Amino acid sequence: MTSNPQNPINNLPLGSGVKVLASQNGLIALEKPAGLMSHPNRRGDYSRCLLTTDYDYEDEVYTWEASTGAQRAWLLNRLDSPTSGILLLAVDEKIVPTIRQLFASHKVNKTYYALVKHTPSPVSGCWKDHLKQDSYRSAKVGRAELGNFAETRYHVIDKSKELPVSLVQLIPLTGRTHQLRIQCNYHRHPIVGDRTHGDFSFNRKISSITGEKRMMLHSAEISLSYVCEGKSYDFYAKSTLPEALTKWTNFKP
Repeated sequence: MTSNPQNPINNLPLGSGVKVLASQNGLIALEKPAGLMSHPNRRGDYSRCLLTTDYDYEDEVYTWEASTGAQRAWLLNRLDSPTSGILLLAVDEKIVPTIRQLFASHKVNKTYYALVKHTPSPVSGCWKDHLKQDSYRSAKVGRAELGNFAETRYHVIDKSKELPVSLVQLIPLTGRTHQLRIQCNYHRHPIVGDRTHGDFSFNRKISSITGEKRMMLHSAEISLSYVCEGKSYDFYAKSTLPEALTKWTNFKP
């Protein structure tokens, strides 16, 4: 990573615990811890966000002043506050429409890991459901004619020998609100620590044993191919799984 102060990456007002994982042509992969928001919902939220600065909701862009002048960073995807892992930003406006179109057409590959209740059977498969509505709390699986199609591939990585939980790899093929959380719960394997779509009594049981209160969902890998100024590029970023997700299994990230 260059130390040039003129580089916009070096001027990012990163939130607490946020790290730069990769960058290319003004496209940046950041890693955020659980508990930080992708963007502020109100001014008082700035200290708990990906970047600790103003945010324009219409253009979905962070703005701030640096010694080099006015700066902007466009938010390209989001993670729920309880979810840790990878988010993409762009500090070059010309690349923003291209990357946003890739997300809209489901051409960005994302891999998540989750600690879930019990063990899915079979250990690998694909969940195909219809989410009744894309909203924060009331979204759930419903009849096909009433909802948006949601598809997720899953694979059991390891089963804990100490707790009734398993580490599962999740690859969303669509991008619905809370898709992974809703589908895990619907298929009887809610994500540990999910306070909206999870098993609340099970959460309390596991938390009392482990001392962990966070939601056990992590965005671990992201990859995409794009064209910038007539040239083709591949972009990849990887985030190490938090110990909270792995210490109860034999999986070694």
